[in-house]
Amino acid sequence: TQLFISNRVHTIIRRLVATNAPPRAASPPLEVFSDRFDYRTGRAVYRGHVRAEDPNGTLTCERPSARFTGQGGQIDTIVAEGGVVLAQKVLRATGDKAVYVAAKNTIEITGHPTWRSGARTGSGDRLRVDRATRRMRADGHVVMTLPRESSPSRGMVFSVSGPTPSATTVAAQPIRITADHLDYRPGSAGCPGTLREQTPAKRGRSRAT
Repeated sequence: TQLFISNRVHTIIRRLVATNAPPRAASPPLEVFSDRFDYRTGRAVYRGHVRAEDPNGTLTCERPSARFTGQGGQIDTIVAEGGVVLAQKVLRATGDKAVYVAAKNTIEITGHPTWRSGARTGSGDRLRVDRATRRMRADGHVVMTLPRESSPSRGMVFSVSGPTPSATTVAAQPIRITADHLDYRPGSAGCPGTLREQTPAKRGRSRAT
């Protein structure tokens, strides 16, 4: 089976219920917009101004290439390539490639990924975002900068393994964290979140300034 559509393409795709979704949670459909659409059995390719969106956010790619594979009319995996931008609530992440897995409701971004969440910014070799829990994990050459007011005394909790980090005494200077791995989990009301810097001593140095 083959189908080709061009000029203001708009498709609505059903998704598998994510394994990390709350009980009885509905899985809203995914809407995809593009200039062209090419479908072959089990695979679809969107080209030109590709944008995928649902109530949780939007995924776009500047260069014309995005595709998904699935069975029974349900989406399984989306691969977006070229100038990828993920916008989800206060989070904005960019990279060269993104892979979305519907069963886990996660997006993995590679190719010089960067992110901004409020006043916090960061970069690494790989970024994984859980769209249901908003948990974010970065791996490889991680650098994160956050304002001084986000220090542990204001509700941010740091758990570091590896060499003892150092800290600057300049109050106005933002906090800069470098690590091999970094895990951020948004907290409940009244707590901005929990930030864990995980850098085993055998795998590299960690430093906070």
